[in-house]
Amino acid sequence: MTDYHSPLNDSHLYPQSNQLVPDSNDKELTINPNNSKAWFERGYSLFISGHYSEALISFDNALTINPDYPEAWTRLGDSLSKLEKYSNALASYDEALKIDPEWYEAWLGRGIALGWLGRCDEAVRSFDNAIRIFPFLSLAWIYRGNTLGRFGRFHEALYSYQKALKISPSHTVALNGLGKSLAHFGRHDVALEIYDYTIRINPEYPETWNNRGISLCEIGHIDEAISSFERALALDPEYNEARENLERVLNI
Repeated sequence: MTDYHSPLNDSHLYPQSNQLVPDSNDKELTINPNNSKAWFERGYSLFISGHYSEALISFDNALTINPDYPEAWTRLGDSLSKLEKYSNALASYDEALKIDPEWYEAWLGRGIALGWLGRCDEAVRSFDNAIRIFPFLSLAWIYRGNTLGRFGRFHEALYSYQKALKISPSHTVALNGLGKSLAHFGRHDVALEIYDYTIRINPEYPETWNNRGISLCEIGHIDEAISSFERALALDPEYNEARENLERVLNI
C-alpha cells in the first residue's frame, strides 16, 4: 500500500510570497522591458502562486536578455518539473550548473528530475552534490530518501531520513518518510509511534494519516485504520491512494 510518490511540500525551499500577482514587476517592465531581474521576479511570483506555465514565459524572457543567469535557469527547471517535463527541466539545471557548478539548488532540482526519469544513481549523486555545497539542506536528504524509496532501496532511504532529521528534527515529511521506511521492514509498532508523533506536530498532513492507516491494517487494527484513511481524505479529497486503501480495507 505504501508508496514514495507523494510530492513534497517545498514551501521551505520556495517561501510563500505576499505578492499574489506580479503588478510591481509589470510596471517596471513597462518602463524597461529589458530588465532581466524584473522578468525573473515576475516569474518567481507566478511560480510560488502555482502558475507554472506563465512562470516559464517570464523566466524565458529573463534568460533571453541575460543567458548567464543561473537562478533563472534553476527556476525555469523547477517550473518544468512542476509540469512534469523532467527531461527539459534537467537540461535547464545543467545550463545553470555550466554557469555556476556550486549552485546547490540546481543540483537539488537536477536530482529530483533524474529521480522521476528513472535514473536513481545519478539522482543520488546530484543530491550528494547539493549536500556537499550546503550540508544543512534537509530537503536534499528528504528528496534523496524519497527517490531511493521509490526504487526499493529502503536501507539507504532510512539513512537519508535520519540525516534529514538530525538537521530538522520536526520536519513532517522526513518523519513520515522515516515511518514509511520502517514499515517496509515490518517495524509497524515503531512506525506508528513516529506517525502519532508527526500528527501531534502537524495534524494536517494527509500522507501521515494514510500511512498510519496502512500500518494499523498490517497489525489488524481495522477500525482505527478506517478512521485514519477517512481523516486523510477529509484533508485531501483528491488523495487517490488513501481512497483506494479505504475501499480495500472496507472490503476485508
